[in-house]
Parts: sequence; C-alpha cells; structure tokens
Amino acid sequence: MKKLILILSIIVLIYACGKDSEAATPPSNPTDNTSNNTEVPTTEVPTVEKFDLTVSSSEGGGVDTSGGSYDSNSSVTIKATPTDGYLFTGWSGSITSVNNSLSLVMDESKTIKANFEQIIDVSSQPDALFGNWSFGSNDSSSSKAECNILSIVFRKNETFTVVTSTSSITGQFLIESSTKINLTKENSNIGMITNLIITNSLVSFSIELNDICNEDAKGNKDDTYDENTDPLTTKIFLACQRSNYKMPLC
Repeated sequence: MKKLILILSIIVLIYACGKDSEAATPPSNPTDNTSNNTEVPTTEVPTVEKFDLTVSSSEGGGVDTSGGSYDSNSSVTIKATPTDGYLFTGWSGSITSVNNSLSLVMDESKTIKANFEQIIDVSSQPDALFGNWSFGSNDSSSSKAECNILSIVFRKNETFTVVTSTSSITGQFLIESSTKINLTKENSNIGMITNLIITNSLVSFSIELNDICNEDAKGNKDDTYDENTDPLTTKIFLACQRSNYKMPLC
C-alpha cells in the first residue's frame, strides 16, 4: 500500500512539473515575423526624355530614314541620295546644310527636308547658265590667291566676267557640251570650265585659268542680278556700237 501511494505521488509530481514548464514558455505567434521580415526600399527609375525626328525629301531623291522617336541627346545620322539626273541641293527645316550626310543631336524635336533639283543640260538650255553665280569657300587645288573665285557672270551676249579675290577677268565663253565651256579673251584661249553641273539655283564646276588658277567651285545663283543693269554689259554694248569693226567681245 505504501508503495502504491509513493508511485502515485511521483506521478502527480511529474505532472505538476510539466504544467509549470508549459506555463513558463510563452506561446509562439506564427503571424509575428517582425524580426525576419525586413522591408527592402524601392529605387525609382528616372524617365528618359524623348524627342521626335521627322525626315522628308523633295522630288528627285530620297533619304535613308523617315525619322522616329529618340532619347534626349542621342546622335542620329541621315543620308540623302539623289536619283539619276538630279542634284542634292541641301537640307532645310530645323537644320540647314549642303552636306548630303547629316549628323545631328536630338536635343529637341526636329523636322528636316532633303532638297533636290534637276540637272540642266546647258548645251540645249543655255538660258540656265545666264546670270550671276556667287561662291563661298571653295576647294582650291592651287596655292595661288587669285584662285579664290568670288563670282562669275555669264551674259546672253556670250561674254563672262570672273571676279577673284585679287582680280577681274572679262572675256567670251563658248558652250562646247553639257559639261564643258571654253573661255577666251581677245581671240586667245585663257581657260576652260569642265565637270559642269548646273540646276536652277546651284552650279559646280572645275575651272582652269591659264597661269592663274585651277579650282573646284560650288556656287549659288544670285536672283537679284539683272543683266540690263550690269555696268559691264552697257560698256560692252557701247564699245561694239562705236567700233568700225567687230571687236572680240561684240
């Protein structure tokens, strides 16, 4: 009997100790993840500004792109190509340039146009040659200062005047072909124009003046020129009228 009481006492003691241990351990909270759930900050991606480029062309040629939307300050290269019988005359619009390959930076929206003009055969349409042609910076193949051609006038009476940075030369011209013009003065050959390309507003050629220069020139037509008010035209006319024989310039 005493042994039974002792065994029951031990069982009660063990049970009581187990209860105390459960009471000492706080219940776990499965939803409390404060210590393991660290919030990662998000980085805002900046918006890249874009600009629109619109590219077009006139009749007589084309461009290698019609444009699009480009990131700010990105570089774009555009090329204009004329069709047979036409000449590229330059870009117009947001940017002006006479180079057929154009590089630009997209710092704003831009609209540009490639312009082309039909090449004229002066052997069948000599009127296209008549007038005053002005030149800027040319690609001279001579080191002589006289080669800096500033302007050249072709008149209907078949006389011409070339103005350089140091001199002025007046003589007669003869259209020999669509790309070649012979230059004379007092019945002597003084030079030649070759590789002639001409449109309604532009001219390019190679000119050789004997003992003076050899130059490749590109120029624009002066729309304000009037042959009737050209003082040299008047002088040539009066000299021919007063002469008893036909002068070389008449």
